[in-house]
Amino acid sequence: MSELNHNEVRAMTLKPIWAFLVMQGYKDCENRKSAPKVRKGTIAVHVSASFAREEYDAVMSGFPQELRKTLPYEKLCELRGKVIGVIDYAVTDRTDSTWWDKRGKPIMLSNPRWLPEPFPECRGALQYWKLPPRISSYLNKAFGLSAG
Repeated sequence: MSELNHNEVRAMTLKPIWAFLVMQGYKDCENRKSAPKVRKGTIAVHVSASFAREEYDAVMSGFPQELRKTLPYEKLCELRGKVIGVIDYAVTDRTDSTWWDKRGKPIMLSNPRWLPEPFPECRGALQYWKLPPRISSYLNKAFGLSAG
């Protein structure tokens, strides 16, 4: 059963750099202390409103210089507080993904679908949370989703 249906859409909030890398298909595993109740489905990707320059610099120091050029801090900041798309997920116990830090529950991510335009400001929450009905409806129409 998918978490995405005509009544509600669940979301997970990610820092801008991680949200972008997930939606580009580069980051295939999210690490969380707890997993969604539904072990497999589709979830919206919401970009955290908080993202300090120091966080960006710390993360980007581990990536090649060319990535820093294609993902400038200012560009990522434009995504803050917005829903940018949906992604399929599956909770697992183990993975060979280089993104798994082994302290968290690995949530494998695949099939990212960007919205043509990010949904404007939306307040996020910790863990997995329900989007407001107007955003759920918008995502269902944008991706041709129906009740699961």
